Amino acid sequence: MCRYKKIDLENWCRKEHYLYYTNSLNVEVNMTANIDVSELLSFCHTNGYKFYPTLIYCVTKVLNRIENFKMFKDKNGDLCVWDSLVPNYTIFHEEDHTFSDCWTDFTDDFGSFYKNITSDMELGKTKRGIKVKSGQPANFYCVSCTPWTTFTAVSSRMVNGGCCLLSNHHCWKI
Repeated sequence: MCRYKKIDLENWCRKEHYLYYTNSLNVEVNMTANIDVSELLSFCHTNGYKFYPTLIYCVTKVLNRIENFKMFKDKNGDLCVWDSLVPNYTIFHEEDHTFSDCWTDFTDDFGSFYKNITSDMELGKTKRGIKVKSGQPANFYCVSCTPWTTFTAVSSRMVNGGCCLLSNHHCWKI
């Protein structure tokens, strides 16, 4: 279940900054940092886990600890924060170089999450189309992995809902 709370903007310590950057400026800032995942990769190899679902668990666990990453505007334009986020990830289809996306409910229990996400990913291997599962919750975030390429940054922005067609990547974020 996706629950959230409305931020009391009048008493929020970040109100002035929020209003300035949302009302006065049309700016987007992106930052990229290199992360050493060798210990995570070693953990996966040692314990027989697949890297991609394990990485998604780690990213989701971190994002769920940081309130600023869980913010959104509700249908009335009020600033809100989700209680938790759900990962929406891509499943690459090697045969035709397309992908599908899927989501898995998140739980802090790694074993339960790993079992659920790998089950969903198996379904995604056989099902084609943009969505593998129906009923995607509103509190999702997008995550993907492209292990066959190396890059240090990618960014895309759809200003005023404009079309986003990028020839070298899909609009993925980690």
